[in-house]
Amino acid sequence: MKLHRQFLLLHERYGAEDDGREGARVTLAEVAETLDCTHRSALTVIGKMAAAGWICWSSKRGRGRRSGLAFRWTPEDIAAQSVADAIGRGDIRGIAGELGDTAPPPAMQARLRESLRAYFGHHSETRTGRQIDTLRLPIRQQLHSLDPLRTNLLAESFVVGHVFDGLLRRRDGSDEILPALAHHWESGEEGTCWTFYLRKDVPFHDGRILTSEDVVYSFERMRELPERVLYGFMFRNIAEVTAPGPLVVQIRLKRAHTLFLPFLCTSRTSIVPKEALRQGEEEFRLNPIGTGPFRIATFLPDLCVLEAHVPHYAGRAHLDRVEIVNIPWRIEGGEDVGESDSPFHVWQGDGPNKREETQSAAAKTSAETFRRQKERPAPNGGAEFEEAWSRAHAEVFSRKFVTCNTKSGPLRDPIERAAVMAVLSGADSDAAASDESGPERKPLRLLTIPQYRKDAALLRERLESCGYSCRTIIVTVDDFKGRTRLAADLLLFSLIRDRDEQLRLFDLYLTLSEHADSATRAFIRNALRRAAAEETPRGRGRELDPIEARLVAERQLQILYETPLQTSYLPSIRGVSFGAQGWIDLRTVWFPPGEQTAPGLQE
Repeated sequence: MKLHRQFLLLHERYGAEDDGREGARVTLAEVAETLDCTHRSALTVIGKMAAAGWICWSSKRGRGRRSGLAFRWTPEDIAAQSVADAIGRGDIRGIAGELGDTAPPPAMQARLRESLRAYFGHHSETRTGRQIDTLRLPIRQQLHSLDPLRTNLLAESFVVGHVFDGLLRRRDGSDEILPALAHHWESGEEGTCWTFYLRKDVPFHDGRILTSEDVVYSFERMRELPERVLYGFMFRNIAEVTAPGPLVVQIRLKRAHTLFLPFLCTSRTSIVPKEALRQGEEEFRLNPIGTGPFRIATFLPDLCVLEAHVPHYAGRAHLDRVEIVNIPWRIEGGEDVGESDSPFHVWQGDGPNKREETQSAAAKTSAETFRRQKERPAPNGGAEFEEAWSRAHAEVFSRKFVTCNTKSGPLRDPIERAAVMAVLSGADSDAAASDESGPERKPLRLLTIPQYRKDAALLRERLESCGYSCRTIIVTVDDFKGRTRLAADLLLFSLIRDRDEQLRLFDLYLTLSEHADSATRAFIRNALRRAAAEETPRGRGRELDPIEARLVAERQLQILYETPLQTSYLPSIRGVSFGAQGWIDLRTVWFPPGEQTAPGLQE
């Protein structure tokens, strides 16, 4: 790769001077200076590039005489070759480093596409008589933290779900609660006191054995978080966590809540070792230790490598290694999903996948037009498709919406709020189009996160076209959860609709109530209190649904569009099961011996 970088240095310096015939006129001394090396080394480099056909070097000897440097390859060709070479060597660090954050030109992407497709997917090799299975996944989102309490992105949650275990888990495809680190549990005092009995001899990745003290520490750490986090309402509802014995944990709640057990199945309640943070929060964020089926072997901003944790309590994973590489830009030939919440890249595959290409395009809701999806997409490839390809992600939807601050600011006025929401929805509105009221309107502040920058720009454009002044404020996810949103007039965010949807709705509505007028706030909190007492999802839905209906009717909530997260398919995959958030369970995945698969992916 050093030779590739040296080519790019020369092209950056002399490429514009190449006349296409004799090339740029340079001396060997100038080349040596550009490459920061000796004359002898510069001559060696020039010779290697010429032998590879990258350049043509017309040497002219003698003082003051200039040689000709003509470039036969483009920087895009060289960059693509560099990545291809790294792929050929299996140098995943080199791949992540060479790709960088900036999307390469289409010409380079065309060359990269097949190389990357060949690299990603399932690969198997035999070492000393053992079959070593590796699954390589490209992701769109950069990983920042693998601390279960500090994750904000779905890609981070996907990894955390394989590195850590919780007390409980959900059965694949249902709401049934199953044992995990706790093999049994029971409740008393009308659902406010819960006792969990831990499995024996469960090892952490560093060899330590799980005890009740680790569970107490994990929950106390959750309760002490000073900032607002996802499902913080559940953390705050925990009154006390104690360890009556080395394998017994008791959790006492302030108020009974029927979503408490589903809450214990989320990655937020992952159990960490008591000594986890001895070296500090930052060290644990980068080098987490759990009891999960995979341990962290490498964690860099663009690369995460997981290796099987052999003594996992539920059995060893069939995969030996999972390599997750961040490619932050869209690959030419892949689906352009706009501001997707999905962490995974999608390349349109050949064969069976092509049958679904038309339906996939029809099912996708365009962020540019804010059309709300009406029907759930479903594969239509038939029996032959199902035999050859397996879904690697359950159906999960992302709903993009805007909410209003009715506690303070100009949108407390229901007439002004209705006019603004009409503009955001794209509907005609006499009030919104009125030129007379336009100049007197107060400027609006629209708050969102970096992932939704494009949607925010479209909303701002709509508002300004109707006479509103709008300032877009982009903040981190952590800042969005904090007090910053209370000063905004409009908030753009999304809701992931998975099997944790009701937990997410509780969290969402409590957040909305903080910037709602007193009447709306009381209505929301009373409805949530009733929902918390309902034993079934359907019963909770009867209490939660009227909240959305009222917020929409009073123009405090505008649903912009809803779209399915990208669904990945892998050929010949076996043992597919899904977690609560719809991600494939890598522990149970396996591939028939001798088959190599690259990802066939479809949205």
